[in-house]
Amino acid sequence: MIRAALLTVLLIACRGSGAPNTTTTPPQPGDPAPADAMPGVEAPAVTVGLALDVTPPDAEVMVDDRAYGKASELASPIALEPGLHALVVSRAGYKPYRAEFSVTDKIETFTVKLDAAR
Repeated sequence: MIRAALLTVLLIACRGSGAPNTTTTPPQPGDPAPADAMPGVEAPAVTVGLALDVTPPDAEVMVDDRAYGKASELASPIALEPGLHALVVSRAGYKPYRAEFSVTDKIETFTVKLDAAR
């Protein structure tokens, strides 16, 4: 009788406490980084976006009408959502470079050499 009562108490304590289940699954490859990632820990590498090699390196880069700054100062690659995008690379005294490109499941790479304006 005491054994049965003890067993009942143990069963209730183990599964009937009413506390929420706090079991978590470990991160899987490809999972996004949590919003509260620890400072000093690098975010996962960009796997889709745009990489540029621009001459002259101080040319300005715009993607989808958003200015990103000088090509030489940009982090590479630039993270972009999958889909169609517009690239403009320009500098005073040079003809601007314009291109539309599609980001799919990889990093799109452009080598841009601006020609002098006449």
